[in-house]
Amino acid sequence: MVIFPLAGGLQAQNSGELVFSLSPGVLLPLGESSDHYATGAFIDGTAAYSLPFAPELFMEGRIGYELAPNSITETNLSLLSLAGGLSLRFALLPKLMMKIHAASGYAMGFYREDTGGSLFVSTGGGIDYDLTSSMSLGLAAVYRYTASSPQPLYQGLGVSLGAGFNLSALSGRSRIEFQDIRLSPVFPVFYKYYDDHPLGSVTFRNGENGRIEDVAVRLFVKQYMDEPKLCLELGSLKKGESVEAPLYALFTDDVLTITEGDKATASVTVTYTYLDRESMAENTVTLRLHHRNAMTWDDDRKAASFVTAKDPVVLAFAKQAAGDVRAEGARTLSRNFRTALGLFQSLGEYGLSYVVDPQTPYKEQSKNPLALDYLQFPGQTLAYRAGDCDDLAILYSALLEAVGIETGFITVPGHIYMAFALEMDAQEARRSFRRPEDLLFREGNVWVPVEVTLLKEGFLAAWQEGAREWRAAVEQGNAGFYPLHQAWEDYEPVGGSDVSGGIDYPGSARVLAAYRAELDRFVRREIAGRVEALEQAISEQNNNPRLINRLGLLFARYGLFAEARSRFEQVAAAYLPALINLGNLLFLEGELQQSLEIFLDAEKRSPDQATILLGIARVSFELENYGAAKQAYSRLERLDPDLANRFAYLASRERETARAGADSYKETVVWEEE
Repeated sequence: MVIFPLAGGLQAQNSGELVFSLSPGVLLPLGESSDHYATGAFIDGTAAYSLPFAPELFMEGRIGYELAPNSITETNLSLLSLAGGLSLRFALLPKLMMKIHAASGYAMGFYREDTGGSLFVSTGGGIDYDLTSSMSLGLAAVYRYTASSPQPLYQGLGVSLGAGFNLSALSGRSRIEFQDIRLSPVFPVFYKYYDDHPLGSVTFRNGENGRIEDVAVRLFVKQYMDEPKLCLELGSLKKGESVEAPLYALFTDDVLTITEGDKATASVTVTYTYLDRESMAENTVTLRLHHRNAMTWDDDRKAASFVTAKDPVVLAFAKQAAGDVRAEGARTLSRNFRTALGLFQSLGEYGLSYVVDPQTPYKEQSKNPLALDYLQFPGQTLAYRAGDCDDLAILYSALLEAVGIETGFITVPGHIYMAFALEMDAQEARRSFRRPEDLLFREGNVWVPVEVTLLKEGFLAAWQEGAREWRAAVEQGNAGFYPLHQAWEDYEPVGGSDVSGGIDYPGSARVLAAYRAELDRFVRREIAGRVEALEQAISEQNNNPRLINRLGLLFARYGLFAEARSRFEQVAAAYLPALINLGNLLFLEGELQQSLEIFLDAEKRSPDQATILLGIARVSFELENYGAAKQAYSRLERLDPDLANRFAYLASRERETARAGADSYKETVVWEEE
């Protein structure tokens, strides 16, 4: 985050506080003065002003009167003094202050008919107890000396009890000193981020005469916040102590209406209690807000905030395309893979184009992490039918997330694209795909990298190019991968776009035709050479049932059920794995009763085989024979807890939950292969 100091609205350094006190007391003569004078009295009036650069240090002006009775002649000595000096005041306890003073000046003496003036010195110390923020009681001891020659005119030790009045506190003005306020410009797309990530900071100092309690710091931007955001709470802050507080903001989504840069007034307040009086200090600064499409690339995860999968425009397009393709093609292939392929082809049929933004191309912007970039929301990209690499990656991710497919961003030097999760383990992925090197095995999942800019070349070309770019960047040590759900923990997606009107979906017939053609190309690419190699091996090894079963599995995994069935039936009587796979195939084709008979036959051959018990449990559940399903599943849990856990819906007591689980796993089977 880039922080800019905004000090224009800061108040000046503490201008000081003004304290007035009146202290009457008893005066005891010292030294030779005690030979002539009895116990007397005095009264001092003091005006003290704290120094801005040292608030514990005060400049003082004193006016005093002393009355000293002469013990011999019964005539009183009167002294009127005027002095200036310094005092030091510091807190012992929250309400208890220690003070020390030294002053000198001029005193005029009156004795009988005589008058005269001389040097006057006063020094002493004491304690003050604050009754309120503006009034205190004080107890002090003072040494007073009035010069003369050859001996002092008078010297004595006084004890006084007085009252002090803080005129600055009487004004009600807070003594908090704002020393620095720093705020970064606001990016509207991250308005949720600022709720728990600092937008900036404020540094302030306690300029009150003692410790303050219940300190709270808040930030408020009237135009774009409903109420002030509490940023920091402190139990107390000592006199003269400074603290730096983070500044957070809970903006409303009104910030997303900013299409051009804007400025607003930000108010920083510090509330506290001092001597049972609540006070508040406030300072305002100008806050800059960028437009809603603005972003910097200092953290590539930030792009996640633009992936608005719940935007109605995105949901409508994604669900239409997913609904068109999910029931088509090789159902044994990963549903995520088939859906992602179909959505990619639908974007091509929609006429979406890759267009480099001449003003802010990602290749150039990514070199400077603080440069301002313009990113489109998915709804905007659909409306414009064009976007840069970052715009297309954001759109495709949003469409896939809208139908429940997890995605992530991939960054390589000068470029960003994306990947989607297959939701299968690495072992299954390596069995299912001819080129596992074109997959990413990260974050406990298997991902398919897709170069979204190749919309016109089709899904397979985009996949191959995405894999090539990833491998090259990994070799150079500069590949980045950011799962979207992890990025959303810091950079939540914001509301939908303001695209008015609907999006013209290309039509189910066109999307299905493009999908089927691309899926057929994929299947031919995956199995052509492998089928030929297996058939040759079968011929050379005299119809080895293990190889025939493997060929049947190859056909089954790519949706060629007729070819798969013929291979399984060819060796099922003599080869148990083929019999189990035939039961799985019949389950997928909806021939449940035949599937159950196959699994029961297999159980007679191998009573304690986990895949057979799983087949019995699943088919029985679909036939609504829940007792048999539960019995088979209980045996499976004892034999293979991990496999049982994958199909835990079979053990659910909630029928609706179990049915939902069965529906989501209907196209998932565990094939048997030696």
